[in-house]
Amino acid sequence: TWGLEIFSAMSIEDIFFDAPVFDVAFHPSPPEGSHLLLSALITGNLSLHKILTLDSENKDNLDIDDDDNIHPLLWQIQPHNGSCRSILFSQSNQQIFTAGSDSCINIIDVDSHKVVRTLNKAHDASINVIKQYNDNLLVSGDDEGFLRVFDLRVKNNSDEDGDCTPVMEFDESGDFISDIACMLPQHKVLTTSADGYLNVFDLRGKGKAFASSSCVEEDLLSIQMIKNGKKVVCGSREGNVYIFE
Repeated sequence: TWGLEIFSAMSIEDIFFDAPVFDVAFHPSPPEGSHLLLSALITGNLSLHKILTLDSENKDNLDIDDDDNIHPLLWQIQPHNGSCRSILFSQSNQQIFTAGSDSCINIIDVDSHKVVRTLNKAHDASINVIKQYNDNLLVSGDDEGFLRVFDLRVKNNSDEDGDCTPVMEFDESGDFISDIACMLPQHKVLTTSADGYLNVFDLRGKGKAFASSSCVEEDLLSIQMIKNGKKVVCGSREGNVYIFE
């Protein structure tokens, strides 16, 4: 059994799953008085739980399911044939974007929790991470180091083989892309990779990296903008934190 620990100023019990969890996302604007947690599993399943905060007085009165969970499972679907690796709520909070090892990107309606659109074979390799650049553009990175940009305004964006065609593609990473950050005012997309580089891409460019960091000689796995976008923090496989300007 795999557990997901949730940390808060209040006492919150863990959530238990029957498979490893790849990614999680909190609903940005849940109903008042509640927290909604989306979880992506290695089985391809996508689960939404309502997170309950506890105190000593009401803990004993809560229902506990067969997996010892006290947080209600609102729904669970399987949008991917392989593992579901990356998830996020849309900027409008009306949709969920998912990407997985089946190389597909799914768009799911939050209210009906049904897949409303699939970008088939969006990559040639398994997709590791997906981000929403703006209302129209999705950015995704895969196991082979490719970064692709998809325009959701293009309704029929598949080639003759049924594979989804990106509006832009970058091939600068020597290993899998682990995380993505977007800088809208500068029209930039930043990526970390297992090749040890932080790459910066200009979406107005010609398919080449705008800038690259020096190699840190270990896998970079995460990225976060700080100081109003003036600095970038990256986490590594060895537990080190790197700060770039």
